[in-house]
Amino acid sequence: MSDTSAPVPRLVRFGVFEVDLRSGELRKSGARLNLQQQPLQLLSVLLEQPGELVTREELRKRLWPDDTFVDFDHGLNAAVKRLRDTLGDSADSPRFIETVPRRGYRFIAPASVPDWPAARAGRGAGPRRVRLERAIVGVGVAGAIALGIWTFLKTPVPGNAGANITSAHRSPGPLRRLTTGTDLNTEPTLSPDGEWVAYASDRSGEGHLDIWLQRLSGGEPVSLTRDPADEHEPTFSADGNRIAFRSEREGGGVYVIPAHSGGEARLLVSGGAHGPRFSPDGRWLAYSTGPGWFSTDKNSAFSSATYLIPSTGGESTRLLPHFASVAWPVWSPDSRLLLTARDRINDNQEWWVVAPDGQTPVKIDGVNLVTGSRFAVRPWSWLEGNRIVYSAALGGDSWNLWEVVIAPDTSSVSTEPKPLTTGADLQAHASIVRGTQLVFSNLTQTVNVWAVPVHADSGRAAGPAQKVTATSALQWSPSASEDGRRLVFRSDRLGIGGLWMRDLETDREDLLVSSRGAIGPVITADGSRVAYVDAERHWAIFVVPSSGGEPEKVCGDCGDSFVFVQDWSRDKTRILYLAGSPTEVFVLHLPSGRKTRALQRSPHSLWQARFSPDDRWISVLAPLEAQGHTRLWVVPFRDGSVPDADQWVAITSGDAWDDKPRWSPDGNLMYFTSLRDGFHCLWAQRLRPDTKEPMGPAFHVQHFHSARLSMSNAGFVGLETAAARDKLFINLGELSGNIWTTRLQ
Repeated sequence: MSDTSAPVPRLVRFGVFEVDLRSGELRKSGARLNLQQQPLQLLSVLLEQPGELVTREELRKRLWPDDTFVDFDHGLNAAVKRLRDTLGDSADSPRFIETVPRRGYRFIAPASVPDWPAARAGRGAGPRRVRLERAIVGVGVAGAIALGIWTFLKTPVPGNAGANITSAHRSPGPLRRLTTGTDLNTEPTLSPDGEWVAYASDRSGEGHLDIWLQRLSGGEPVSLTRDPADEHEPTFSADGNRIAFRSEREGGGVYVIPAHSGGEARLLVSGGAHGPRFSPDGRWLAYSTGPGWFSTDKNSAFSSATYLIPSTGGESTRLLPHFASVAWPVWSPDSRLLLTARDRINDNQEWWVVAPDGQTPVKIDGVNLVTGSRFAVRPWSWLEGNRIVYSAALGGDSWNLWEVVIAPDTSSVSTEPKPLTTGADLQAHASIVRGTQLVFSNLTQTVNVWAVPVHADSGRAAGPAQKVTATSALQWSPSASEDGRRLVFRSDRLGIGGLWMRDLETDREDLLVSSRGAIGPVITADGSRVAYVDAERHWAIFVVPSSGGEPEKVCGDCGDSFVFVQDWSRDKTRILYLAGSPTEVFVLHLPSGRKTRALQRSPHSLWQARFSPDDRWISVLAPLEAQGHTRLWVVPFRDGSVPDADQWVAITSGDAWDDKPRWSPDGNLMYFTSLRDGFHCLWAQRLRPDTKEPMGPAFHVQHFHSARLSMSNAGFVGLETAAARDKLFINLGELSGNIWTTRLQ
């Protein structure tokens, strides 16, 4: 049989892994791994020539067609790293993929094709190792997978993996990278004449963001600001002579500088103002308050407000003051209208169009087509023809640029969303002039668990945060034993999702539960057991020994639609959990299986419930939806009865978004996160030992205002904290990225 007529094998096996070439699936011991398509395509190309060098140039041609514009080195390195993370492989001691420095890669593990006709002929029916490049011909493995990728890319939902950025639908021209390196280059804005781009960057190497300016056609960038504080979110004035930007200096605010000479910055708005946008007619500057950084979470703007101020300075006027949350204003080309986003707690995002005087606001119907149910969208530009360019993740784990047409006169979205870019990173901060020239940032995000050392007696930070986990995967929802020796967290590092256990004395990590539905792990105070919910198994509650073993289902009917485990009692006989709508707090008594209501506060939902160390109290969060804020409470625990409202003790005032209340081991301090200064930071409140009433003002434990590394960069989904005796475990997200440009045809 000639090579050209050989059929394509279905399965290729190596070690405990199996690749299904027809469906494009990778499995480990029978469990399907959620590997993105670019790393999977890379694996297939390497498998075609096991044991032989595959050059970087060959990989470029196979993985990125000629009409794909990509930062190749970054893309290939990212695909290899993800593939190694999924396989549990190491670049230093490889078992599967070996790096040949400056040349390429080779697949070094034995591979076999089970039940392959050419391998069985005259040799029995068992699997046989074969030269895959001779068996896989015709379309080949990569071709078979690429066929699936092509079908996927033709749908209006992105999610194809890899670090490449391909263009679609509006036929953008070639993509060109304006910045290089591993710095954080972000938040670009084009001058009105399209000749210049300003952006924020930490390229100076001094650990903070400055505003930089360079020609779009190329050339060396020039730093316009040099303050030690982060300065970012630049925007050009209508005449191109000024740049307004957000600065963290002296408490923060919006400043303005000459566009081409820099010089002394002049304060326009002090405090939490961010995201400034000049109107195209030059009369106004719009800005928002609330969370200051771009977030990939749907609840990233629920505590924001939007204001207008004359572009030369003056008194600010709040836009749509009757809304609890209005964020991300975008001007129409004629300056007559603004598009704003309204985020409501635990509800879908809304888009509203309103005139600068606040009159006759119009809700745009059909935005659910744009936002989906899980992720927020961030509008960036309003172009001629009522075309809105925005970032969103519709169905994938990447954030891409999209376009949709709205019809303000009919209060509706008039077209389906169409992607402008695809890729595995975060594409954001789109700036467009003349409706055609586009610049945007392409960001890489990692989320890991960090530990903040604290003084047990005072609750003050004893040093900077230290990284606990360190992979390119997402590590979320940490829960720690009281002594801080054992840590459980959720990770997608193997592509399948699951819970991992880490021993902080030995630094050993083990997969505890392999299930993409396993969420919200909570470990007992002594570190012996872990409770969690499996969302793919009817939201049942499971318990598993922290040393490993078979999970035991302890409650299969704790909620009708969703359940979240919150905490263990000290004697390990009770599990605190959330269920219902509005969400209420329940207790599961493990010996008897009895379920009782512990807290309710209708019409408010309750979240983040935790037992005090002596099990006499429960801390809880109640959203104040009308204000876009929250309030933290401590309530007596009465097993079998629900305390009245007059027994609730307020810990915070409700003037900010406070979250994640966590007891200190002695029960006399409440740690929590807060957005009260515009950033996710760690705070603490002293409590009276007997009544748990607050003593004195809250104090900050550690601030996280950095653009590159912060709690805000981790997003709200999965962001958790855990308190141990001498440390706090938190999630921090880290960003890096570069600026790209293209022309929309």
